[in-house]
Amino acid sequence: MELRIDAQSTSLGEDMRYVVDQLRRENLERARSVWKTGEVRLFLRDEADQILGGCFASMNMGWIHILILWVDKAARGQGWGKRLIEKAELLGREFDAVGAMVETTDFQARPFYESLGYTVFAKLEDCPPEHITYILKKRWME
Repeated sequence: MELRIDAQSTSLGEDMRYVVDQLRRENLERARSVWKTGEVRLFLRDEADQILGGCFASMNMGWIHILILWVDKAARGQGWGKRLIEKAELLGREFDAVGAMVETTDFQARPFYESLGYTVFAKLEDCPPEHITYILKKRWME
């Protein structure tokens, strides 16, 4: 059998879906009891329905993984970021997640997440170059 690696820089929806589905199928065979998946899509909107913030997360393997948190400069300092994270965590608890995790860099929001009870459990230096990416977690179920 002759194999080749096919590199693509554009999304191949059907091909990508096949690989993801195969991985999920194999994971379900090994860890069915904890392998639920879900998504969190929260938006902060003003009275004119303009988006002033958002929090996106994925839920799987018993954890909620916060992927994006953003609050517009006009709405910062008013507790909206905290409320978005708290809502995401609440959805994670309803999902039976044992905790939440997030990545942030040294120029982003590490102190913010630590103020919400997250602790650093890993760091990656020079990611991006000359900076550090931190991975934090908050566990609420033991």
